[in-house]
Amino acid sequence: MVIYGKFYLRKKEGEPMRIFLVLAFCSLLLLGCSSDHAQSPVQTLQETGDFRLKLEVNKSKFQENEEIVLQSTFEYIGKKEIQFDRQPSFLIVIRNDDNGEIVQNVELNDLKQSMEKGETYTKEVKNIRLAKGKYSATFQTLSVISARSHSYMLSTSPISFSIR
Repeated sequence: MVIYGKFYLRKKEGEPMRIFLVLAFCSLLLLGCSSDHAQSPVQTLQETGDFRLKLEVNKSKFQENEEIVLQSTFEYIGKKEIQFDRQPSFLIVIRNDDNGEIVQNVELNDLKQSMEKGETYTKEVKNIRLAKGKYSATFQTLSVISARSHSYMLSTSPISFSIR
């Protein structure tokens, strides 16, 4: 008989096996949940004034030489059409967090000179393959965006992912 506080439990034959099976089931359940998280997309969103920037990577953990897909979105959320003084350009920067080195820059400069409210520019960058390590990516303006006598330098916070 085992005493827990004021409760008395009788040990039954096979109880250790039952406890083991329950613990094994719970462990597998937790392991399954955590691996699903590694397969979910990771994103960052930054809203500044009349603009919203979003960067997303298709998952947080990759195998070496597995394809990485980054998707960037630039959205105009202002009230009326905006006319840029010059065509906006953006840059996706991928940095190796282990040594701080920039391993890839992807320049995006095929935006229009004007945007309507709610209009978005989305670009998907595929076929990125990296060596083992920890990485981060940001989406930012390549140069100052100016319109209606306002200037903007926009950037997302970094998103992290790793290659095993």
